Amino acid sequence: MLKNDSFDIVISGQAFEHIEFFWFTLGEMVRVLKPSGLMCIIVPRGSKRHGYPVDCYRFDVDGVIALAKYGGLRPLHASTSIAPPGASDAWYSIHDSMLVAEKPLVWRGLLDPMEYKYTPNNYEKLATGFITKAEQNQAPHDENNALQMSLKHMEFKINRIYESHEILKIEHAALQETSKQTTQMLENLTKENKTINYEVNALKSSTSWRITAPFRSITRFIRRR
Repeated sequence: MLKNDSFDIVISGQAFEHIEFFWFTLGEMVRVLKPSGLMCIIVPRGSKRHGYPVDCYRFDVDGVIALAKYGGLRPLHASTSIAPPGASDAWYSIHDSMLVAEKPLVWRGLLDPMEYKYTPNNYEKLATGFITKAEQNQAPHDENNALQMSLKHMEFKINRIYESHEILKIEHAALQETSKQTTQMLENLTKENKTINYEVNALKSSTSWRITAPFRSITRFIRRR
């Protein structure tokens, strides 16, 4: 298996339509891509069926942008090479769609369906060229904010762990005190039991106990009747 964050650029050309579960492949491509690395994916939009051995999918511009969203990537360019007016049917007849996307410095993983919120796609900006210089300058700022949020979240988790540790220390001390009290109670009961046994044995060995034995026998006999 290839190591995480291994490559500066990862390219897939005319392959996704032949992969039954291409999202697994996309996940692996993102995994091995370095932070700030680029991914280029080219897929057909309107070609004839060509199974090698299967032919499962076609992708419009929305489709390739969705690939970037699923992979947790930032789309830089997305377009479909539709033939220009007057061109022959053979010119760009496949109508490939292309995506160029960047892996953020702080990659948050693949898309979580429970957290997904739809945002409109700016087709014109993505199709006419790569993002502007201003947007490129904004990207590190956004990633820095994301990193700061991650650090705050980590600090919150650490504080929660520390609080839980302190609570466990208090509970442990309370259990130790309860254990000491229980041990003392058992020792007291043992002493009391020894005292009672001693007194009973002393009573049974006394002269009065032997003298009153017949009366106790008569009493038991009467009670049974």
